[in-house]
Amino acid sequence: MPKQAKWMAFNSPSEAYTLIMHICCVCTGNTCRSPMLACLLKHLAAEAQLDIHVSSAGLAAGLGQAASEHSVTCMQERELDLTDHQSTPISQVDLASVDQFHCMSEHHAFALYDAGIPQEKLFIVNAANGGVPDPYGGPLTIYQQTASVLAGAAQDIIDAIKNEQANG
Repeated sequence: MPKQAKWMAFNSPSEAYTLIMHICCVCTGNTCRSPMLACLLKHLAAEAQLDIHVSSAGLAAGLGQAASEHSVTCMQERELDLTDHQSTPISQVDLASVDQFHCMSEHHAFALYDAGIPQEKLFIVNAANGGVPDPYGGPLTIYQQTASVLAGAAQDIIDAIKNEQANG
């Protein structure tokens, strides 16, 4: 993983500046895969006491759509809450502020590359298996399979960040 992070200031002048990595999870509609991955990453980062900012967006997302019902259910099964999620189009993201884009497919990564994102910032989730298939419109069992793939990927991402931080 690339060693990149952005300086972000706190609101209070008495607080110190800190180095915060920004990860953006990307899919198509931002109602299934990328919100689930972001939810999982936030949870694991908090458990690991990692100070990272995680967001999600979609290449063809509308603004403000809720996460799909099955995505919410899958996260609830893991005791995580996705009910407040509202979709974000990638056009609404400050792309320059993102250190890593975790894309659900090569298509998503190529679209970001074509938009000027350097290749070293682009990662394809579950790349060895061709990415993460879109469960949209499928039954709950398909979403549960997707959530399992994303949970493994989220753990791998967090482990890589911890390893990078430990090795400087």
